[in-house]
Amino acid sequence: FGAVAIRERRPVWIEDFSQFEGDSTGRIGRLSRFGITSGCVFPVFVGGEIAGFLEFFSTTKRERDEDLFNSINSVAGQLARLIERGRASDQLVALNAELESRVIARTAALEAANSELNAFSYTIAHDMRGPVRAINGFSEIVLTLNEGKLDATSVAHLHRVVAGSRHMGRLIDDLLNLARLSRQPLRRHD
Repeated sequence: FGAVAIRERRPVWIEDFSQFEGDSTGRIGRLSRFGITSGCVFPVFVGGEIAGFLEFFSTTKRERDEDLFNSINSVAGQLARLIERGRASDQLVALNAELESRVIARTAALEAANSELNAFSYTIAHDMRGPVRAINGFSEIVLTLNEGKLDATSVAHLHRVVAGSRHMGRLIDDLLNLARLSRQPLRRHD
């Protein structure tokens, strides 16, 4: 009965179970013992695979009723669509969960990379501070001690070195301040 519906991929209506009375071990034989005399089975296929059955039985002999048959077949089709939607919804939930876990993992990796970059920036800026101060200090000493002895071009070059080293010192200080700020937790202000 159900096997025929699956094999032939169509609903099956049996008007009289008495034709199967000799098969007391089969399903129809067992149903007959409960006074069931006719019935129908509608396979519900989702994605080409059997998802279940809709079965209807009667204790009185019933001929195939096309209106009832079509109504039940429509219900089976709607049930198949609901099952399909449920499966699609489950897949969507699973995909969203996977996406969320990927976002969390990538956010953690990005935060770790940013932390390493901040530490690197702080270290580089801190290590550059000393040499830039030395360039500035020695240039100012040479300029102060030898300004009268140097030609105008050499003095201009030394002024540019001093100005450049001061500018570089401010940039390094700004980098250090940025590195310090980026280590602070974000606070939201309205």
